Amino acid sequence: MSMFDGAQDINIRGGHFSIVMGNVFYELQNDGQQIFPEPKPVPKPTHIFKETSKLTQPGYSPDGAVFSDDGIRVVAVSCKDPTVLIWAVESTTEIVLKDSPLSHRLTEDPSSWASFALLSPDGKRVALGPISVARPHTLGFVERVTTANAITLWDSVTGTVSRLKDDAGPFEYAAFSPRGDKLVTGSYHYIRIWDLLSQDEGVQGIGHFGAIFPVAFSPDGKWVASVGSYDKRILIWDAETVVLEYGPHTEYSQEMKADVKTLAFSPDGSRLAVGFEDGKIILMEVETGVIISQLMHFMGHAAWITCIVFSRDGKWMVSSSRDMSIRVWNVDTGLPISKPLKGHTGAVLTVADEKKIISSSQDDTIRVWSLQ
Repeated sequence: MSMFDGAQDINIRGGHFSIVMGNVFYELQNDGQQIFPEPKPVPKPTHIFKETSKLTQPGYSPDGAVFSDDGIRVVAVSCKDPTVLIWAVESTTEIVLKDSPLSHRLTEDPSSWASFALLSPDGKRVALGPISVARPHTLGFVERVTTANAITLWDSVTGTVSRLKDDAGPFEYAAFSPRGDKLVTGSYHYIRIWDLLSQDEGVQGIGHFGAIFPVAFSPDGKWVASVGSYDKRILIWDAETVVLEYGPHTEYSQEMKADVKTLAFSPDGSRLAVGFEDGKIILMEVETGVIISQLMHFMGHAAWITCIVFSRDGKWMVSSSRDMSIRVWNVDTGLPISKPLKGHTGAVLTVADEKKIISSSQDDTIRVWSLQ
């Protein structure tokens, strides 16, 4: 609901108001009964991203994609075959499918058919599991697991296939650590961190009531964030000991009533971006849970946020949505730095940020966007 008729964007923090009406950006200060407007032009987009490549393969429906470590390849995964494909970026405008050991069918066993596929950030490990309700997440297609309590893990370096099984209950969400050597899974009431090198299931952390929605590692692999579907609490865990480090953070739930759909740490690990089912995004301090940007900042998506990724320097934030768009934001102001990136004809499921932006979608394509 707008404070003024025709207002398009309102942000309220204490006695400070930010309002966008038409092409005018207002900074308002509330001093008792007095409000002093200082109109400014709405900041124009400062960057232009252009689609430079579209990756398709007949009959192939990608569920996630990442850049390889060297930045010259794109690794994609699909749970429907399940297969992993690799494209080589040979120029700024051409991407060609190459033969690779990664183009390997994981299994011919029908009982192992998967409904979610998750890529490690380096593209070297793939986790597969069964689900019933789509729950996309960053750097891979992660969906809610309700029909089984096992995840199939494929290591593309060694070629080994293993199973991670938890008899305590089905997995809800999963996320790889930045180095791809650990996997955090969310189940009912608790999280578990698996050591993929030793196949050690590690220690479980109990702190939620009900199912756990998104989980995410911090960029340094030190912390894990989790959200409870019922208690709405955001918890920050020590990734080694699975001891609660910060939280529970609940302040956000007083303003944001929609369910949390995705989480992402800033590069320095001090902030946590939270994406919601209604298309809103907030930014909070990891240690205190204090909301830095709330309400209408980072406002623009019309459907749930499927993925959030920060740029390496932490100045930009890229988000994707089921409204088929991708948006790039100035982290400090909460305002877009470019026009929405549009071209997908299906929900954008994942975005991975490198020197370029890569997105995968339910329209069975992967697209690469380059800064002009």
